[in-house]
Amino acid sequence: MSGIVKDLRTLQRGFRWGRRPLAPRNVPLPDLAPRDFPTAWARTPAAKAARAAIHEAVMKPLIESQIRPRVHNAHVLSTLAPPVIFYANHSSHLDAPTLLLSLPPSWRDRTAVGAAADYFFDVWWRAAATALVINAFPVERPSR
Repeated sequence: MSGIVKDLRTLQRGFRWGRRPLAPRNVPLPDLAPRDFPTAWARTPAAKAARAAIHEAVMKPLIESQIRPRVHNAHVLSTLAPPVIFYANHSSHLDAPTLLLSLPPSWRDRTAVGAAADYFFDVWWRAAATALVINAFPVERPSR
């Protein structure tokens, strides 16, 4: 591998999009208190209407441009009594939106998504977008 390609890959792995740089793994990090990001506003009628519009105008065309989701046995949902847990086998950041858009609107409107607090809720703009677009709430992951 040429030197420039190796340097570009190193730069790509280290770039953190608005986050503080990673410390080397051998450096002990202090235990940080969980940060709180309020998400109740994302379940208000105005946010639900905005989310429905974003799903139809942005997320659905984006997902369908990349994959062709197929839904099987959706009729089973009518036999379930909430609460229910839907679990996506994490392949990309489009897992949660794909799962949400595969649900009937009545289920989609009542589904909240647990998202990694250290990534999706680390900066205000990503936290707000995540809460609004996929109705997410932060989930703390254990450090290393």
